[in-house]
Amino acid sequence: MTKETWKRFGIGASVLAVLAVGVALSLPSSQAAISAPVVCNGSKDHIIHIYGGPPVHVATTGSLTAGVGSTYITPDGRQGTSLSVQDVFSTGNVEGLGTATFKLDATRKAGPSSIEANQKGQAFPATQTMRFHFTFDLDGATYRSITPATVTNTAVSQFPPAPGTTYVLTSELQLEDVNRPGVVAITMDPGKAFTIN
Repeated sequence: MTKETWKRFGIGASVLAVLAVGVALSLPSSQAAISAPVVCNGSKDHIIHIYGGPPVHVATTGSLTAGVGSTYITPDGRQGTSLSVQDVFSTGNVEGLGTATFKLDATRKAGPSSIEANQKGQAFPATQTMRFHFTFDLDGATYRSITPATVTNTAVSQFPPAPGTTYVLTSELQLEDVNRPGVVAITMDPGKAFTIN
């Protein structure tokens, strides 16, 4: 190749590289490029019922840590990225009941977590869904989710999520006392669950 040909080849390659980076940064699938887990700090709000009793408000602060996995294309052509819940921790005081602490229960699988673009060819808004099992310590007793918690936001504007992003618990959860498996001890109402600070 002549010097001029090499020069044109170099410019062309540079333009393609810049375009590729720009496209990658604009799509949810580019989140796989994030090598470190994403830690989201925030506050949790839940309404629980202990053995069918009156509603109790549980407010805690803490974090959720998400691992970023592989990218994929949905059957209808939208881009997505697999996520995984690597840690959950929050704690606070419940009036009249003492300290309440949520922790990830990593001993049980909860199903896939993900972030998927809502439309083909556009990165955001996107739907982020996180699934996980957890334990709940309250007033010296330990409870655990019988089925996985599923929290979601259908209008995520960026990833990592922006402050103020709120995730909702999609359905009622049942918790059992770890010392009395199979007996529903606590139910947790669906609704607002986690807001990022």
